Order: sequence, then structure tokens, then C-alpha cells
Amino acid sequence: MLSKVELEQKLRSLRIELENLIKKAEEVRIERDELNDRVREINAIIREKREELRACIESTKKIREQLKLEKKRLSELRSKKRFLLSELKKLKQKRVELIRKKNTLTSIVNPRKVSEDRLRVQLEALKWKYQTTLLNPYEEKVILNKVEKLEKKLRYLESIHEIDKELEKVYRAINSRVEELKKINEKLSEVNETVSKLVEKLKMHSSNIDVLKRELEEIYSGREMLKSRADERHKEYINLMKKVRELKRKVDDMNFLLKAYEKTEKIAKERELKRRLAEEVYRRYIRGERISLNELKLLIELGMI
Repeated sequence: MLSKVELEQKLRSLRIELENLIKKAEEVRIERDELNDRVREINAIIREKREELRACIESTKKIREQLKLEKKRLSELRSKKRFLLSELKKLKQKRVELIRKKNTLTSIVNPRKVSEDRLRVQLEALKWKYQTTLLNPYEEKVILNKVEKLEKKLRYLESIHEIDKELEKVYRAINSRVEELKKINEKLSEVNETVSKLVEKLKMHSSNIDVLKRELEEIYSGREMLKSRADERHKEYINLMKKVRELKRKVDDMNFLLKAYEKTEKIAKERELKRRLAEEVYRRYIRGERISLNELKLLIELGMI
């Protein structure tokens, strides 16, 4: 069995060990809490980055939709341009054909050199002569030939006039198509510029999304490392607190033993004092000296009389 001094030394040693253990546990707890605080801060950053990523994705979606509409508009304008070019080609072909016909007719009768009114006057005069003058067969034939030639020239002139009218319509149609094409080309230029800007904007947003995703991955990785360290410190803290409780029980047990030892020692000292006092009283009792009632009780208690 340990002596009182050994018990006191053991208790001091346990208390020092307990104090160091509590200090160590507190350090680990503080480190764990700091790590958890950093994890919470990172969680806040993650929420911000997620919101930024969500907004960027939503914006990218809108840009894609707008780009889709602009490309559709571009396709429609190009289709309309192809149609107008086809129409313009047909009109130009028709113009060439009409000019060729006019040139053919003009080579026979030139409106600039021949007066239509004069031809009609000549024709009416011949018809009148044919109807009112007595003619021999030869003269009739000559007049009829002249009438036929005049009527033919007039038909050519009428055809030329019709061609001119048709050409005027064709020229108006060509000018109209050219004007439409000019407007379409301007719109195509505007839409192409818009599409180019949207494509660049889309590239920029896509790049931002990639950057945000990489940043989030890195932040997630860093957070997991911190959480892992925080978990390790928490486990370490739990183990240390378990040891603290065990050590406290040992200290309490040691305190109890020391107090019991001190109590036993005190009782022993008290008994020794009683014994010495009883021996002195007993000697007085043997000598026949007078003793008090309490002293008598003490002798009886110790079985000395």
C-alpha cells in the first residue's frame, strides 16, 4: 500500500497530467472550431459562387435563345434575298427578251423616224380613195398593198408601244427588287453584326461558366480538406475529453484515498492520544487519586477497568 507522501506525489502528478490534458483538449477544440468557422465561410462563398453561376447560366440561356431568333431571322432574310435575286434574274432576262423584240421591230419600223399619226392619216386617205374612187384592178392592188404595208407598220408600232409599256413595268419591278435587296442587305449586315456580338457574348459567358465551375471544384476540394481536418480534430477532442474524464475519475479516486488515509491517520492519532491519556489516568487511578467521571468513562471505554 502507498504511503501518504506517495499518494500526495501521485495525486500531484495526476493533477499536472490532467491540467496538461485539459489544455491540450482546449487547444484541439479551438482548432476544430476555427476549422469549422472556415468551413462555414467557404460555404458562404460557395453559395455566392453558385448564385453567380446560376445567373451566368440563365444569362447564357437567354443569349442562346436570342441568338437562335437572330439566326432564324438571318435565314429568313437570306431566303428572301435568294428569292429576290431569282426574281431579279428573271426580270432581267425578260428585259433582254423585250429589248431584243423591240430592236427587231425597230429595225423594220423606227418610231423615231416614222410618225404613227402620219401613217394613220395615210392609211385613212388610201381607204377613203379605195372606197370613193373608181379604180382599175391594178390600181386597187397597188392601194391594197400600200394599205397592208401601212397596217403592218402600225401593228409593229403598236407592238413597240406595248413592249415599251412592258419594259417600263419590268424596269419598275427591277428597281423595286433592287431597292428591296438594298434594304435586305442592310438588315443582313445589322443582323450579322448582332449575331457576331451574341456569339462573342456567348463565348465570354461560356468561358465564365467554365471558370466558375473550376473555381467551385477547387473550393469544394478545399472545403472537404478542411472538413476532414475538422472531423479529425473533433475525434481527437472527443478522445481527449474521454481521457480527461477517466483521469478526473482517477484524481477523484486518489483524493478519496488520500482523505480516507488522512481520516484513518487522524483516528489513529486520536486513539493514541486517548490511550496515553488513559494510561496517565489509570496510573492516577491505581495510586488512589481522584479521577473525573469522563476519565472513568475513558478507562471503561478502553477496557482498562
